[in-house]
Amino acid sequence: MEVVLYHDHYSEEHLEHVKKIMIKRGSPIIRCFYDDFNDLWFAVEGCHRLRAAKELNLTPIIKDISDQKTLIYQYDGNNIKVKLNSEFFDNWYDKNHHNISINFND
Repeated sequence: MEVVLYHDHYSEEHLEHVKKIMIKRGSPIIRCFYDDFNDLWFAVEGCHRLRAAKELNLTPIIKDISDQKTLIYQYDGNNIKVKLNSEFFDNWYDKNHHNISINFND
């Protein structure tokens, strides 16, 4: 399973904090939509949780939001509500095609 992160910046301090929590709670649940053409998931949250899961050899639990009509996600601490339509996905791919992806099959 390959998951593309929403953004590629993170805080090492926050990552360590998330890892401590994840050691106690286990695999994170991450909202993602599936791209069947490229056979990968796009995470709309959880960049630190996904990195932490990889470092701890945990596989995230994917909450598939592919069939939703709208999406609320956080960007720089703000909640953003968008319609999941072709315009959104075109912009998402333009924005994310250089982002980091994590493979959880290794």
